[in-house]
Amino acid sequence: MSFATPAWLLLALPLLAWAAWRWREARVACDALGLLCLAVALSGPRLERAASRGTRVAACRIVLDVSRSMLAQDVAPSRLAQAIAAIAARLEREEGRPFGVIAFAGEAWTVAPPTADHAALRELLADLAPERVMVAGSDLAAGLALLQQSLQPDEELWLLGDGEWEGGDPAPLLAQARAAGHRIEATSFGGAVAVALPPDGEPDPAATVEWTQAQPQRVAALAAEPPPRGATPATDKERWVTLCALLAFLLALLSHRLGGRTT
Repeated sequence: MSFATPAWLLLALPLLAWAAWRWREARVACDALGLLCLAVALSGPRLERAASRGTRVAACRIVLDVSRSMLAQDVAPSRLAQAIAAIAARLEREEGRPFGVIAFAGEAWTVAPPTADHAALRELLADLAPERVMVAGSDLAAGLALLQQSLQPDEELWLLGDGEWEGGDPAPLLAQARAAGHRIEATSFGGAVAVALPPDGEPDPAATVEWTQAQPQRVAALAAEPPPRGATPATDKERWVTLCALLAFLLALLSHRLGGRTT
């Protein structure tokens, strides 16, 4: 058992001392017991179950941007290379956990369904390259729509990209995922300064230079869950709970003192 706010348990000490001092009076013992229960309730007791070794680990579903802007070298060796390296590092840290990968550019496709074969995943990730993409563009919403077709209730989402997507609006799809209880992470790659993309194919002096500028704040917003409209902030709620609890405690003491005077 653990407690969300164990500081409330400190109230138990003076209550127990008070009850021990006047233990012969039944009314005092009842009052002390009631206040003790209030202190325990305010401390937020909760039972925790230890995870057994045989417990199934929820899969992590990766949605990876492999559009042309991910070739930018504002981070070495490139945005895409850093994203793949981040995935590889996580695979190593979470050995045995199933990971699935969906890639998107102008369209989305499944690179691998959830699997614990991390060696195979690394090989598939190494083959990803914007040069092999059939449809140019960067449509995150297409990747999320494809993901929802096979997303399981307990799976987590990890979105990786530079924030330069276009196409459909991913917000409704992410809102549905949050409403279903899915945890969403997002990692951005690339700096916030515009840089030129490497030439597509053989260098051509007459070709128009393509520029890209990563938008990390846009990626971060994918994982940020906006508070419900009109909702009271959690800190304000906690202050009200504390104030009400203190008032209840003082009223209980006052009631006891007045009751003792009238007997």
